[in-house]
Amino acid sequence: MNKLGTHTQDHPVFEPAILRQHIGILGKTGSGKTSTAKLLVEQVVRSGARVCVLDPIKSDWWGLTSSADGTQPGLPMAILGGPKGDVPLHPSAGAAVGELVASGKLPLSIIDMADFGPGGLADFFLGFAPALLRHMTGVLYLVVEEAHEFAPKERAGLGNESMLIHWAKKLATAGRSKGLRIVVATQRVQSLHNAVLSSCDTLVVHRLTYPSDQTPVVKWIAANVGKASAAKVEAELSKLPTGTGWVCSGEAGIFDRRAFPRITTFDNSATPTGDAKAQAVTTASVDLAQLKSLLGASVEHAAAEDPKALRAKVRELTEQLRQAMNKPPEAPADIERQVAEATAELRARVKVLEKAVELAQGHNDAFSGLVAAQGDVLKVDRFMSEHLGASGVYLPTRRSPDPRPTAPDRTNGPSVAPSTASAAAAGSVGQLPEGLGVPHQKIVDAVRWWMAVGIESPSRVQVAHVAGYSPSGGSFKRYLSGLAAAGLIHYDGPGNMALTPGGWMMPSAVIVVKPSNSELHALVMAQLDAPGRKILGVLLGAQGREMGRTQLAEQAGYEPSGGTFKRYLSTLSGLHLITYPKRTTIAAAAWLFSAGGK
Repeated sequence: MNKLGTHTQDHPVFEPAILRQHIGILGKTGSGKTSTAKLLVEQVVRSGARVCVLDPIKSDWWGLTSSADGTQPGLPMAILGGPKGDVPLHPSAGAAVGELVASGKLPLSIIDMADFGPGGLADFFLGFAPALLRHMTGVLYLVVEEAHEFAPKERAGLGNESMLIHWAKKLATAGRSKGLRIVVATQRVQSLHNAVLSSCDTLVVHRLTYPSDQTPVVKWIAANVGKASAAKVEAELSKLPTGTGWVCSGEAGIFDRRAFPRITTFDNSATPTGDAKAQAVTTASVDLAQLKSLLGASVEHAAAEDPKALRAKVRELTEQLRQAMNKPPEAPADIERQVAEATAELRARVKVLEKAVELAQGHNDAFSGLVAAQGDVLKVDRFMSEHLGASGVYLPTRRSPDPRPTAPDRTNGPSVAPSTASAAAAGSVGQLPEGLGVPHQKIVDAVRWWMAVGIESPSRVQVAHVAGYSPSGGSFKRYLSGLAAAGLIHYDGPGNMALTPGGWMMPSAVIVVKPSNSELHALVMAQLDAPGRKILGVLLGAQGREMGRTQLAEQAGYEPSGGTFKRYLSTLSGLHLITYPKRTTIAAAAWLFSAGGK
């Protein structure tokens, strides 16, 4: 008998045939779903298997590291992140952690993402999943708690969500050949992507009371085990006792109703009763020095070659250069120092990127991002070369014609916005493909402009605003089709676009720098007629705060129930310029304040 409980390798809870497959563990909150998943982890860890648990929301899994009564150490799993973490975890560490887990250097781990902010889960997973598949060796059990958070059936509007679903499906459908045995657990079956559920060879089904959660389960059992079995499960699915579930596997020939034993580790995910006292819990020790060394070195290595981080650094250095060039001439030494430092760092990063691009050959996603980053750096470097002497400092003597971008005119709108000026003046890195002209150039520069704002994949509407076209106009749609056909843009999701490596190598009409909010507002307002400008102007003046419909109408000079007011609210909403935080309130869209400044 194991000192942590009664189930042992001689009396396992789960048959070996089940454990060689992908498994889905389903059940509503309080049905025993997470406890069953923990039983599985206890069993495979004690058999010597490697395990990684992705815990995205509630920090439900740290109890594995202590005994059932909390007085003895439990399983020796390293906890990354969360309130009980052995080491802190940042969303940018996904690729580094994925490589450590895949290679076996981090054999037992709990990845706690409860402290991540909005978008943090996606940022981490989009680094973790590709690295896990790329470097995977041996066999690994990957437990995905709250799996609907990683592979939702319906998009919720987050920019990275389409890629989140892509990589979750990739793990589920291609992971087994790499040695991954995936355990997905969810209380919201109706929200889990069908491709992930259908990849499971075994389902463990606990109590489910909502019809939309029951239907996909019953269909799965009917298809994999038989209609009679599905009817039997359906008849009692809503009234199964806590801790009891059906184990269904057509491939393994198992159909069994089981009352699962209690877990043998600390049950920190049990529903609080309100009268329980705080308890000191003894957890398994880990080699903190080794863990920090492994994680620290890997994160540093990943950061050095992360395309997104490099591009952000390029934008930061470009902004520093612009500010240095616009400083008054009374401080030439300070300008020279800043430009010289920026120049040295940019040129060093060109060399780093050249090496990274070479290493990324054959990995499409990484190569695309690195080429885009390299395009940014090369354009800035070429632009600076027109202004730097042999000493590497700024030459204040203007050339004719002056190739520098005009400083922003705060009274007449955003002169740094994309224009149709000569691309050669900005140090272009390629030629416009045959058949493309000024309209296509304006759209490409508009995408670059949004990236300077900080939005990596702007929507069609946002790009149209900056390029000076109607988002729903036939001309704009035709130009987009031309760019897509030429392989210069691609779509990250419905309505969101990004430049391909070929798009990044197109000429740029201007050196794009980060605008101010007022410049962004001027661009948007220029595309609206008078009623739209009045209504949006009031909301912009509220600095993103919600306003009641009546208050907004009165300040804009319209009747709240009038046809004009309603019609223009609908127009502004269709242009993604306003949102409805509540049914009775209206606010300017958050992206209108993403540029910063005044």
